[in-house]
Amino acid sequence: MQRIPVYISLRPDELEKQPSRPGLSTVVAIDVHNVDQSPNASITRMDPKAANTEIFANEIAEANSRAQKIVSENLVETPNAAVAACPIRE
Repeated sequence: MQRIPVYISLRPDELEKQPSRPGLSTVVAIDVHNVDQSPNASITRMDPKAANTEIFANEIAEANSRAQKIVSENLVETPNAAVAACPIRE
């Protein structure tokens, strides 16, 4: 079993009859015997906007902000303060 992301192109009339839902599984068979067409050639065209999302646009900025906050909250003024904060036990 292997999971791979795929883009599916369905006709609007097919979707009206049987709507697709997230989380559905399928059993797929791929015919690789047709040598008239390159395996890299696609018979469907994907709209570039279909795979575009802004959901992660702020993720890096938020992560950097959180990291900076954690670092600044844990900085010590002097090396002696660090020793006092983390004493070595013998």
